[in-house]
Amino acid sequence: MKTLLLVAALAQSGDPSGFVDQLNALRARYGLRAVAHDAAAVPIAAANNAWQAVRGLGHHVLGGYGQCAAIGMGSPEAALWAWCGSPAHAALILAPDLVSVGFAWDGSNATVATQQAGMSVSRQVTNQYAWTYYQWQPRRWRRWRR
Repeated sequence: MKTLLLVAALAQSGDPSGFVDQLNALRARYGLRAVAHDAAAVPIAAANNAWQAVRGLGHHVLGGYGQCAAIGMGSPEAALWAWCGSPAHAALILAPDLVSVGFAWDGSNATVATQQAGMSVSRQVTNQYAWTYYQWQPRRWRRWRR
């Protein structure tokens, strides 16, 4: 019965890429609630992909959402597993208070825009940048010193 309900929930996500379904299946394995497909976040994620194609990997267009970005991904599933391999990205997509995501993939670049419950947009973005800064700062200093 539980599996039947999960399959029914996955079929109703409304995400044409199938990313939200895959993310929800992963979240279910960890006992986390399913997230909704956020159609309003998809254009923001797509705009970030367009900028990544020009400028390279980065969070170029946030639009008030938290974000995971990747380049050179062969599929939406490959992007999901790449983000799961990064503690900062996994923390974002597997957050218990995550309520919705919008995903865009252009055949190579992938971006997921995330919205957490009870967190203001500015606070979510600030937290993301603070984590990214502290995560990469030691590596940047090591490279600079050489």
